[in-house]
Amino acid sequence: MIQKNRDKYSVSARCNVLQIAKSTFYYEASEQSLEDEVTTVIVDIFQKNRKAYGTRKIKAKLHERGLVVSKRRIGRIMNELGLVSTYTVAQYKPHKTACNEAATSNTLNRDHSAGPHKDAALVSRAFATVKGDLRRIQWFHTDRSSEFKNQKMDELLETFEIGRSLSAKGCPYDNAVAEATYKIMKTEFVNQMNFQSLCHLELELYDYVHWFNQHRIHGTLGYMTPV
Repeated sequence: MIQKNRDKYSVSARCNVLQIAKSTFYYEASEQSLEDEVTTVIVDIFQKNRKAYGTRKIKAKLHERGLVVSKRRIGRIMNELGLVSTYTVAQYKPHKTACNEAATSNTLNRDHSAGPHKDAALVSRAFATVKGDLRRIQWFHTDRSSEFKNQKMDELLETFEIGRSLSAKGCPYDNAVAEATYKIMKTEFVNQMNFQSLCHLELELYDYVHWFNQHRIHGTLGYMTPV
């Protein structure tokens, strides 16, 4: 009411009529201004980060900008604006499928229990993008998919003297880091896009990987970026 009549009456007169202290008016006005600022920043962070951030990551980004805001308050503002993060926790459901029975052992045993075809050629191209000396790689750990265990990959690994390790049969937890990364990419990238062509996929993937490495903060890294 005080704000609506600010062009007609002084703040003192309006506060006297409503029997409130001027300090109360200025405090509430300041709080509303801060709320508007926080809301604007939250929307900006959410939109610029592929709608992938929830309250924890947004809280960390707000802190970088000098704004201390609780997760509860962030959640309330997001709910009011209909901001829903694309990130969800997927549940692993085992499926009975044929498995590569190669005798290669699970050397890296963990006891914590873009191309047109998913084949050896695609894996080889991925190797070609690695920066640095491939001979410094000691182990190549994968699941038991055929694109990883074949003659072409055997020759590549032998050339660079890279040891091979395959996950235990039907145990994705042996390759947990890669599986977790795939899940994030599917949730934040694949499921949010509609690719018109392989070229379109490659361009969007390049952009996503750049954002993932250079800008996306990770909780396991103390809310820092990988690079």
